[in-house]
Amino acid sequence: MKISRFFKHLLTSSALTSKTFNAEVLDAIEAEIKAGETTHHGDIRFVIEPALEPLDLLQGRTPRERAIELFSQLRVWDTEYNNGVLFYVLMAERSVEFVCDRGLRRRTTQQQWIDICNRVDEAYQQGKFLAGSLAAIQEINQILAAAYPEPDQINQLEDRPLIL
Repeated sequence: MKISRFFKHLLTSSALTSKTFNAEVLDAIEAEIKAGETTHHGDIRFVIEPALEPLDLLQGRTPRERAIELFSQLRVWDTEYNNGVLFYVLMAERSVEFVCDRGLRRRTTQQQWIDICNRVDEAYQQGKFLAGSLAAIQEINQILAAAYPEPDQINQLEDRPLIL
C-alpha cells in the first residue's frame, strides 16, 4: 500500500465531501436523474463515499471493488429488467466507477462506460463536480433510453444521491 494513498483517505473528511456535494448539488443531481428516467425504464443510483476504511486500504481494496460491493449492498442489481447503474464517486481519490447490471451490459459496450468515466474523471480533476456529474448522468440516460426506450412508471432505485 502506498502511504500517500492512505493519507489521502485519512484526510478526506465527510465535511469536505458534504461541502463539495452540498444540498444544491445533490438537488441538481437528483433532478437530472429524475428527468432522465422519464425517457427510459432504467435506474441510476448515485453514491458518494468520502474515503475507504483503513482496513480496506491495508487490504489493497480498489475503488472498483468497493463499487461492486455497494452495487450488491444497495441492491442496484435488483431491478425488474436488470438495468440498474451505480454511479460511484470515491472522493479521496476523485475516482469514479460505473457498475451496470447484466441486462444493461448485454446492450452496451464496455467502451461506452470507459468513455463516460474518462470524461467525468477529467471534470472532477478540474474540480468541476457538478458539471461532470450532470454531463455523465445525461450520457447514462441517453444510453438507457437507447437500450430501454419505454418509460417505466415505477422508480425502483432512490434518485437522491447518497453520501456514505
